[in-house]
Amino acid sequence: MAIDRRRRTLLIAGAGSAAAVAVLGVAGHEKGATWLTKRWIAELVRESLPGTVIDPASLERFALEAAHAHPVLRERESHFDTAWHHLFGLPGKGAEQQQLERELVSWFLTGSNFFRLEPESGEPVVYAGLVPACTNMFATFLDDV
Repeated sequence: MAIDRRRRTLLIAGAGSAAAVAVLGVAGHEKGATWLTKRWIAELVRESLPGTVIDPASLERFALEAAHAHPVLRERESHFDTAWHHLFGLPGKGAEQQQLERELVSWFLTGSNFFRLEPESGEPVVYAGLVPACTNMFATFLDDV
């Protein structure tokens, strides 16, 4: 049985195009998941600190740092359904989600000037960076005993 060259060429071109679209789709998902994760982190901090003036540029920097530094968020970004969870606001895994939210807000508060500002002073909270030492704010060390 003779194979039509045009049909063969079209099939090969179609398969190559499908593979290219799949590869570009995965790359696009990674960028989209990072963007959605950063947006979710920024909204989480804003909702957790109602009435507090937060510097938008430093909040954006924190969201980027946290999205890349937190192991749970890095792992979630590798899953294809993460973007949909962020986009449609689907609930997380209960206690694990609450723990993640507490950690992120704690990271923002300890890395910013929040505790050095006077209450209701109107000054913006500015994020300076992740604390390079132990990020567990409730840890006790041998020096403290």
